[in-house]
Amino acid sequence: MGVVSTCRTLLRGICLLCIASSAADRHGAFDEDYIRRQFQNEINSLQELDTKLGVAEGLATQEEEQVLIKLPANIPASPPLDAINSAPAMNAVPVVASAETVSTAPPIKMKQEEYTGLWSYDAADHNAPSDWPTLFSKAKGGSCDGSSQSPIEISTKTASHAAAGKKGWLKVHYPTSKGLGLRNIRNTIQLKGDAFNFNTVEFGGSTWYLHDVTFHRKSETRVNGRQFDLEAQLLHVEPKEGKMLVVSTLFQVSKTPNNLLWAFDWTNLPKTAGQGTGLSPDIDLMQLLPGWLDFWHYEGSLTVPPCSEGVQWIVMKNPLGISQEQLDFFPFSSNFRPPQPLNGRAVTDYHFTSAPVPAPSPAPKR
Repeated sequence: MGVVSTCRTLLRGICLLCIASSAADRHGAFDEDYIRRQFQNEINSLQELDTKLGVAEGLATQEEEQVLIKLPANIPASPPLDAINSAPAMNAVPVVASAETVSTAPPIKMKQEEYTGLWSYDAADHNAPSDWPTLFSKAKGGSCDGSSQSPIEISTKTASHAAAGKKGWLKVHYPTSKGLGLRNIRNTIQLKGDAFNFNTVEFGGSTWYLHDVTFHRKSETRVNGRQFDLEAQLLHVEPKEGKMLVVSTLFQVSKTPNNLLWAFDWTNLPKTAGQGTGLSPDIDLMQLLPGWLDFWHYEGSLTVPPCSEGVQWIVMKNPLGISQEQLDFFPFSSNFRPPQPLNGRAVTDYHFTSAPVPAPSPAPKR
């Protein structure tokens, strides 16, 4: 019952009490005929009042609905059971994936979205990566001239190995996602959707929620001087403090196409800035990660302006395959930032397998 309805009921009760009290005061006892006449007079007054209150109640109801509408639309609902139960198996990956890690976080507007259109990868535009340290310096509100920038070139010879007992330190939970979409955001292709709030990574004592996935050709991260054919960067956010974490997967051209990229409708990637397309099938984002989650870790930055620092980077050691045909469908021929100086930062090698994956046995000689 609304506030106005409650007030209406109370007024009716008060009026009846007043009629009865008036009858008792005048006659010393309750006079039935007098009460009936007075009651009819009060009923007529109440009907007029009731009409006014009805209008007021309707307005109040509209105001209540407006208040509900004004509530932030990003307040998360409890995750549906099918989203939790549809979590894919980890395929013998030696890390933990648990439904306990499933939760939602309100979307956070990333600062780099404010810089869209102010930079490019084309040197002819005078706002290419070589210009970023000047255009987006710390003095101008950016960090592209900082000392902990990404991407980097990883050297397997100098990377330190994680201490024993770190097994299981990385927890990944990517349930099957619905309602995702691809969008051309001028300088890359971005994969995003509300379902990302159910995709989490636990790392370093924090839970990180997937925000978006972007693709770079060729790879921004290099390993021992090698640049890969494509790189997927899965940006995660820790909502309490706004910290960021990137999970990077490298791709190399292979004879076999990547089935997940076909699920992304890879043949129809939007070619015009601002253009987007929805994905109808359910997407298993675990397929964006290799079968064995060995990785390198270091602290860096966003690879696009404003190049915010303090970003945790997890670079998967084992690349995925992509066919040359799929690579040719990607609408950008070159959208990567060159490696940045390491400046003494530590790169840590997390090797979770107890032994290297054995190579196939050679066929017996005949």
